[in-house]
Amino acid sequence: MNKIEIMVAGHNEQRLQTAASRLEAHFTCIAIPANGTEAAIEQFYRNDLDIVILDHDLEAAATAKLENLLSRQNRDLVWARLTTGDDVIAVAEQALTQYYTARQASVSVQDDALHATRFNITIE
Repeated sequence: MNKIEIMVAGHNEQRLQTAASRLEAHFTCIAIPANGTEAAIEQFYRNDLDIVILDHDLEAAATAKLENLLSRQNRDLVWARLTTGDDVIAVAEQALTQYYTARQASVSVQDDALHATRFNITIE
């Protein structure tokens, strides 16, 4: 089974490394720190990401650019945002719940449309 790949993007290299280490220690995942939008885009193309966690120090324009560009390439990406004081583990747990909920198998059952018409065909 493949490990979940989580990218943590922001501008504070030390905080990103700490967050990535905590994620890998707590979950069975691959945590990838990305310092800045260009690094985040580069990591997106290098890895098969499942979840992107954006740090609070990313500007609104950079966040919008990342979400717009990466969501067009992979519509299944789960996005999460760290705000000041948030614990990366709690945010990742919410993102993982959303990730697994979105991938649950769904079954649709439809009756045979012709069954109700009851054709009376007699072959002689």
